[in-house]
Amino acid sequence: MIQAISLYAEEARGSFDTVCVAGIGGSALGAWALDCGIRGPHPVQGAFTTEHPRLVILDNVDPSFTEAALASMDPRRTLVVVIAKSGGTAETVATFLIVRDWLEQALGRRQAARRILAVTTEDKDKSELFALSQAEGYRVSAFPKTWAAVSACCRPPAWCPRRSSVSIFANSRAAPGA
Repeated sequence: MIQAISLYAEEARGSFDTVCVAGIGGSALGAWALDCGIRGPHPVQGAFTTEHPRLVILDNVDPSFTEAALASMDPRRTLVVVIAKSGGTAETVATFLIVRDWLEQALGRRQAARRILAVTTEDKDKSELFALSQAEGYRVSAFPKTWAAVSACCRPPAWCPRRSSVSIFANSRAAPGA
């Protein structure tokens, strides 16, 4: 998975001046944390360019917020990353469908599809986002089906100071030490 992400990042580098993330909770916060960690806090970040694209996170379904964000972006220079581990988070999917329509109206369906990356679970029967991505030809960075319980395993109970890394991969064949 990491190798595929690195390869795509190399292919896409320099093509976009904005990365628009549609996701809520950890899907949005992870992108925000990485952006701030790499580029610094948002109020003091340098100029946005294709070398250092701007990050726009659509993490709620407020139509005014989404409309303003879309108005601030150029669809020809925007990469859309939709993130929903389950593939069916209602808020994320609803926001993504609005963004997809915005892209398609500006660029046409085929060109819009080239600017969409889905991050979801690799399971067409359970992840609507994965099934949609396959049907529409979106690039997918997929969590293996065996990672279904990773989120729950990554949060140790309050009484436990730490958990073994094996429990994080409890449902994975690639469990450390297995």
